[in-house]
Amino acid sequence: MSPDDLPVIGAMTGMTGLIVAAGSSGHGFKTGPAVGEAIATLLLHGRSDVLAPFCPHRFSAAQAQL
Repeated sequence: MSPDDLPVIGAMTGMTGLIVAAGSSGHGFKTGPAVGEAIATLLLHGRSDVLAPFCPHRFSAAQAQL
């Protein structure tokens, strides 16, 4: 689980081509098909608005605001 209890889904900074989808706990089983479709959109179009709240960079952005 992530610090905010949400999954981490998106591209990793500094690692070209690495997309993560982790931290879903038991909910990943239910959300897997939709997450897969959203990741496909991310890969094909360079962005997926539905994945924005789960971006891996949200933790570093929160730290920068402190």
